[in-house]
Amino acid sequence: MTTYSEMMQNMYSASVQMFMPQKKPKTLVTQEQLLAEGEKQVKTHGSKLLKSLSEKNTLEALIYASNMLGQLRTGQLSASNYYQLYLSTYPTLQQLQIHLFHYTQSNPSELVHLYQLVQYTGAIVPRLYLMVTVGSVYISCKELEMTPSEVLRDMTEMCRGVQHPLRGLFLRHYLLETTKDNLPLSTDSGESEDQLVVECAEFIVNNFIEMNKLWVRVQPPENAAADLQQDIEKDRSDLKLLVGGNLSRISQLEGITVEIYSENVLPKLLEEVIICDDATAQQYLMECIVQVFPDDFHLFTLQKFLQACCKLRAEVLVNQLIIALLNRLGKYSQLSRELLNQVDVFDIFFMNLKKILTENTIEFSAEGFLEIVSAFLTFCIHCFPENLGYINKLFALTASTLETFQNCKSKVVDTESVNRTVDELLKPLKFPSTQLLALNHFPTLMKFMSFSARRALCTEFARKFMEEKLYITTTEMASQMFELLTGLLADQDDQPALSDLDLEEFAQQQLLAGSLVHLLKSNDLATLSAIFVLTRRFFTSSGPTRALRVQYTLPCLVYSSLQLALKFPQVSNLPNQFI
Repeated sequence: MTTYSEMMQNMYSASVQMFMPQKKPKTLVTQEQLLAEGEKQVKTHGSKLLKSLSEKNTLEALIYASNMLGQLRTGQLSASNYYQLYLSTYPTLQQLQIHLFHYTQSNPSELVHLYQLVQYTGAIVPRLYLMVTVGSVYISCKELEMTPSEVLRDMTEMCRGVQHPLRGLFLRHYLLETTKDNLPLSTDSGESEDQLVVECAEFIVNNFIEMNKLWVRVQPPENAAADLQQDIEKDRSDLKLLVGGNLSRISQLEGITVEIYSENVLPKLLEEVIICDDATAQQYLMECIVQVFPDDFHLFTLQKFLQACCKLRAEVLVNQLIIALLNRLGKYSQLSRELLNQVDVFDIFFMNLKKILTENTIEFSAEGFLEIVSAFLTFCIHCFPENLGYINKLFALTASTLETFQNCKSKVVDTESVNRTVDELLKPLKFPSTQLLALNHFPTLMKFMSFSARRALCTEFARKFMEEKLYITTTEMASQMFELLTGLLADQDDQPALSDLDLEEFAQQQLLAGSLVHLLKSNDLATLSAIFVLTRRFFTSSGPTRALRVQYTLPCLVYSSLQLALKFPQVSNLPNQFI
């Protein structure tokens, strides 16, 4: 019978002989040919491996497994073709893993010898694949020389031996896949369940960090040809799913809590995302974090996530990250109002949005900013429908930011983007007229809309006031209403020339404006007279269309003023400004 020492020597000799440096072929070999040859070798050695397993010859099976895994040492395949080659080995490795599990059930200590044996494999790639395969069975057993936690750490450290980006990424993906069914670990060491979950989460986080470092290194060389750059970028895009798989696995980890995520997971994830200093990686990984973790996790870690957004590279589309997060929390909050009340969500978003806008490292276009505003407005309306103060604060920030953009030559405020933002606001905004008057920053925001959109919106508001019979009883209310309707009542800098006006439409709009006089009511005659005076000032504002406007607006006001005058017992009692 072959001894362990003889088998170790045989495995080492076979590996060394197999992987001696070979001369490169003189003829050009295509990717398809390389893949076909690799898959052929995998199938050949895999068949021998399975035959050895059926004969219960474990040691011989390990030699064939080493030969089969040697095909994964290639560095000539593209990422997608390497993935196909990797997949061709996976079913056979699963069969080997299952065999090892049953083989060592009666004698668990045999695992210790096998774990040491495979480390004598000559080539590092097959060696580590076999080490992970045996180690994944090892961590399911108790009372062995090494605890499951120690085996996990050992495998993680040993995998650092493969620093080729492609080979290293797939090796660590295999490590993640083969260990997932045994996480969280089961041990008799006396550790609490939370401690075990933390250990497993940290194992996956460390694996993620190492994989991200490998992935970021997949870069085209300087001055590379365009086709080579395109191929490498495609490889990089294909490989990103391997890195993101770690985040998905953490989110699925049984026993993971908000506290563990907040204290042990998210800070390390964000630190790695920031220090990798790669825009493509930062964009993808931050999107993954938003997508894969539960909504309540995001709710209680908003501050940390948004602070990290301020530290990303300028090329990262931070607005997309914030919008995705707002949309998720907006849907979640409708189902869990109690949790929403535990976190000051609006202030956290609002303060960090202001900070992001002032950070020199983040470049926001006006359109990108307005996309965030639109999502934020929708979030506020869904989550805080009774709190107009939040919406008003957001209008104030939007107006001041657009003014800043307008004063900056490198920023262009697209009126169509503003129009779309206001449209998004009006779809869910079914506020009563009295609440619309309270949005005192809305008129400033309307100045950035196109003339036609601004006038159409003011016309819609005027109709709404008339339909809901919004009675104006104070000069403050009158001022708020007329300020909101300035786009209808006064000439605008961007309006078309007088000769281009649609006179029929203009007449209808001004008749509607004049009918607003019927909403002016007050039991106090002095107050009502003051409201009329204020109304006259808005109706008679200067401009090219003033003569046309007053034909439709002033008659209503004059008639109402005469009715008011008759209510005073003596002309001497009329207010001076009314006379």
